[in-house]
Amino acid sequence: MSLGKRLDSKFGFIVFFGFILIDSVFLISIFNRMTEEEVKNFDECVQKGYPVLNSSPNRECSTLEGQVFIEERRSEMNVNKNKK
Repeated sequence: MSLGKRLDSKFGFIVFFGFILIDSVFLISIFNRMTEEEVKNFDECVQKGYPVLNSSPNRECSTLEGQVFIEERRSEMNVNKNKK
């Protein structure tokens, strides 16, 4: 085996395990963030990174434990004022 092929295989090995390490740290941090505290409402569910379903009329966020939170939309009333 030539020196170039050995260096290429070592480099590939290092890159492969580097990606494995980075992915592991990323997944562990997401899991810890999601399981730290109990989710109590829609906004907390979104902040923790759980998936959001853009359904009509309100969006839904669901946790890994099966809890579903529905976004409460505040309706804004337009008030027409007569100007003199």
